[in-house]
Amino acid sequence: MQKRLMRICGILLLTATLTGADVPAQRYSNTIAQATAYITNFMAVQNVAGLSIALAESNNIVWAQGFGYADREAGIPVSTGTVFRIGSVSKVFTTTAVLKLVEDAGVELDAPVTDYIPEFATLPRFTNDPPITVRMLLDHQSGLPGDIFHNMFTTEPMPGVLDWMIAYLRRDYPAYPPLFVSVYCNSGFVLAEGIVRAAAGMPFTDYAQTGVFGPLGMLHSSFLNDRPEINDHLAHPYRNGERVPDEYIGGYGTGGMLSSMPDLIRYLRMVNYDGMLEGVRYLQTNSLAEMTADTSTNCPLNVTTSWLSGLGWDFVRRHELDYAGPA
Repeated sequence: MQKRLMRICGILLLTATLTGADVPAQRYSNTIAQATAYITNFMAVQNVAGLSIALAESNNIVWAQGFGYADREAGIPVSTGTVFRIGSVSKVFTTTAVLKLVEDAGVELDAPVTDYIPEFATLPRFTNDPPITVRMLLDHQSGLPGDIFHNMFTTEPMPGVLDWMIAYLRRDYPAYPPLFVSVYCNSGFVLAEGIVRAAAGMPFTDYAQTGVFGPLGMLHSSFLNDRPEINDHLAHPYRNGERVPDEYIGGYGTGGMLSSMPDLIRYLRMVNYDGMLEGVRYLQTNSLAEMTADTSTNCPLNVTTSWLSGLGWDFVRRHELDYAGPA
């Protein structure tokens, strides 16, 4: 059995590719009842405004439900089609864009970043370092300082974060040598936008639309709040029950994506079916293998198994799901 889990701000999805001998969909009634009770209690205790959840078996959605409000003041409930900002799950889709360009435009994962962003550099700190590669940007092993948040989280759109970061890093030092330790690195996924821009010959946000969301039929997904399909269904943010201004994430590739539950299920179906969606191949099986392989053994200081990262996937294995069989 293959299983994939996405836990996102506002959205929870679990899909499983099951054999004919596995438990039929109607046997999930107890799971649904217990999950509903847990969600209802959790939202009340934590003052969560709204969320949506889906459980899918193979190509069938077993359960999909919205809880709470997308807009409390207007009394608009969360539906299964509500659009949320999905935070760092955006990294999965940035990686997908890169892998499509590996297949279609000759991008090489183990090529130096400077092959695609010639102006990329950092100040010298360590000796005899290997060059930072595209792969290292995607598996958190570049050694770059990871949390450079200039104009990253704003209440107004602030484009240009990629070019600012490229210029900034020329004046900063790496935090670690490459391939020394895996450290969560938002900066790497902002730079990955530059790989896409160079290889596709268009802005990252445009290629995400034409190369990822469009072919996958993800009609309510975007890195920009620029279409009625997005902004007419977007959940408003709340903190401790109070409405706060809408947030814009200028580092698109690391956390700026907006999406809906049905769109994310479409993506997970493609992953669970080895790159195929509705009988049409989107990614090659070797690309999926690259994305979901555990890279945690690559570095000498990776001494824990609690974070097993792939390319763009924060976790390629969650130990609490081991009871359900191998991933």
